[in-house]
Amino acid sequence: MTGSGAGGIDYEWLIDNLRTTKISSGSDAEDGEQPTEMITTFCFAEKAAQAAEAFILARYHLYSQVYFHHTTRGFQQVLAEFLKRLAAIVHEKKLGTVCLPPDHPLAVYYAADPPSVDHYLALDDTSVWSAIEAATRGADAEIQDLAVRLRDRRRLKAIEIATVNPTSIDKARHQFIQANLSSEIGKTIFVDRAPLMVYDSSRAGEAKPHERVRILRREDEPAMDIATVSKAIEAFTKEQEVLLRYYFIDDAVCRSVMEVRGET
Repeated sequence: MTGSGAGGIDYEWLIDNLRTTKISSGSDAEDGEQPTEMITTFCFAEKAAQAAEAFILARYHLYSQVYFHHTTRGFQQVLAEFLKRLAAIVHEKKLGTVCLPPDHPLAVYYAADPPSVDHYLALDDTSVWSAIEAATRGADAEIQDLAVRLRDRRRLKAIEIATVNPTSIDKARHQFIQANLSSEIGKTIFVDRAPLMVYDSSRAGEAKPHERVRILRREDEPAMDIATVSKAIEAFTKEQEVLLRYYFIDDAVCRSVMEVRGET
C-alpha cells in the first residue's frame, strides 16, 4: 500500500528454525547478585541468523521509509497541534469558538481534572473527526486552519535537515531557522525529531530478556544475543537521531528557508 519495497523477510525460514531456550528472567546479574529464575523463550537456530538479521534491518528500513515518511509525520504534527489547541480552548471555556457542545467526548475529556478511564474510552475516530469538522466552521482562525488541513488532506510543507554528515546547506538552513524563526516554532513551525534504536541488546539498553533476538549455536550452550554474533546488528544498538524536519504552515516562510543555500 505504501509503494515501498522495504520490509521483506524470509518468514518460512525463520519459522522453520524457531527453537526454545532457557534464559534468566531478569537482566544480566551483577557481580555478587543471586541469579534470577530461568524462563523459556524463543530463539533461532544458527542457520537462520542471517534471516533474523534481515528481519531487524527490515524494521529499520520500514521506519525510515514508511513510519517516518514526511507526509505521515506531517499530519501527526497537525493533529497533535489541533488537539493541543482544542484542550486550551476547553480550559478557557470558549467552546463556542469551535462549534462544540459541552457534552462532546473531547470536551468532556479535556475538561475533567483528571480524566477518567471512561472518559478516555469514549474517544474514538468519530469523536475526533466530528471535532475536526466542527472546528472548520468555528471562529478561531488558528484551529480552523488546522482542522481544514486535516479534513482536506492539505499536508504541511517540510524541510528535512540531515543529522548524519549534514551538508553545508543543511547546516545553513538549520542556523537560519534558529536565528530568524525560533519565535515561530510551536506556532507556525513544527519540529519533528525522531530518535531510534533499531535493536536494544543486553549491552545497549533495558529491553526485557525475552524481547531480544537470540541465536542458538549449539544445543548444549546458551543462546546468544544476535548483537554479539552480527556486526551489522551491533552497529544499530546505539540510539541515533534518524530525522530532523521542520514543518511550515506558511508556504512563503518555507520557501525563504529553501532559498538558503549555504554560500552566505
